Amino acid sequence: MRWAILALLLCGGGAFSAETGSPTEAKPQDIALIAGDVLHANALEFLGLTFRDVVAKPGYSGGELRFDDCHARAYGGNVTGALAVTLQDGVYTARFEVTDCDVAAVVRQFGSPPDNFAGRLSGWIELHMPAGRVDLLIGRGEITVSNGTLVQLPLLANLLIGDPQSTRGKDRFEARFELRDNRIQVLNAKLISPAAKIAMKGTIGFDGDLRLLLAPKFSFDLVDQVPGLGGVVAPFLGSLTARVARAVVRGQITRPVIVLNPFKGAE
Repeated sequence: MRWAILALLLCGGGAFSAETGSPTEAKPQDIALIAGDVLHANALEFLGLTFRDVVAKPGYSGGELRFDDCHARAYGGNVTGALAVTLQDGVYTARFEVTDCDVAAVVRQFGSPPDNFAGRLSGWIELHMPAGRVDLLIGRGEITVSNGTLVQLPLLANLLIGDPQSTRGKDRFEARFELRDNRIQVLNAKLISPAAKIAMKGTIGFDGDLRLLLAPKFSFDLVDQVPGLGGVVAPFLGSLTARVARAVVRGQITRPVIVLNPFKGAE
């Protein structure tokens, strides 16, 4: 069938290159096979991420090649979703959901050490991209990291009061984002930890360039427990420290630099 040949050319011809947006030379374990109406691939790469035990139902109609009911393993978790390619102009559209992936494994994939960085990642993402044009990629999504070890990172620990090591595995991170203009636009993000709550917004370039604004609010457990006083004083102190400790993060994602700046936002 025509769609079977097209599916083999698309998924069996090579792994997807994040740099060029085009297939690269396939390794033996990357070759895709179609059995009946199901496509199987031992491993596929897309935007620098590796997916294993990929299963999908390919179909072709109206000049569009689709892969529905996609399932794959990735970084200790699971990925489900659908991918479509318009063959006339080579435009990819996709929506995927991820469940319970290992954050440290994802960070390691991109060459950064996972020290003091852990948690379980879940969320969803929608993508639209012309073939070979990663610079024209647009999309949106949401992610959540639970059971995280995040504020222990030196960059964030510098903002906090006390030793955050006692909070390992207790952090939670939530974010909404958009993808466009070669960057991730962080619309609304927050890191919730026993030590503090840190609101974030800004951009992360596909080249690793950081422009983020961080605004922490610290926990005042002892003050909050004082009868008749904690409920009034604690919110005031939290708001005050958030303004004083506001910071801008710039530089490369592998070597970020934090600058305390209570008056200006990220440019």
